[in-house]
Amino acid sequence: AEFASVGSRRLARAHPMAVLVWLRDQIRSGVELRRVRARMLAQMKSLLRKADRALRGKTLVTHGGSGTVWSAAAGSRRPLVVLDDTEGFGRRFFRQLMQCGMPAVLRMRAPRSGVLVLGCDAVLPDGSIINARGTARAIREAGLPVVVLAQRCKYIDKAPPLRRGFERVPAELLRDAEFITG
Repeated sequence: AEFASVGSRRLARAHPMAVLVWLRDQIRSGVELRRVRARMLAQMKSLLRKADRALRGKTLVTHGGSGTVWSAAAGSRRPLVVLDDTEGFGRRFFRQLMQCGMPAVLRMRAPRSGVLVLGCDAVLPDGSIINARGTARAIREAGLPVVVLAQRCKYIDKAPPLRRGFERVPAELLRDAEFITG
């Protein structure tokens, strides 16, 4: 347990986002690693079931490389529309999808209908999120309803330091967003 605690502290410093903070807190409170893993998997399964129901029949649009969005899109069996962006997240994500044989379309602009689906690194108490840089711009420019997919372990009490390539998306931009939590 001591090794796991030291390892989780180092990991949280290297990547201080919500899941790692949650992981560190679970380990500190004495939860066995296999139970922590089981909890994380249960959260993801619950989230994906809810996302499948909420997103069924909709065109899924995203702008960056979220593993949660990837999983939701894989379950939908429809092409994922990936928005190209100046940061290059969209293009990288599109290439990853293509390499895995997942159907995707790279576009400069969002389609007229659909849902902008976002994963996130953290959800903060004020309703803001931490996500890849360019998320706020994608929300403003897409003009689509927004759905944020976030496991419960990503809800944290205070904002961690931002890593390079990330931004805090203001709650005002997410006021009408639907948050799907598992």
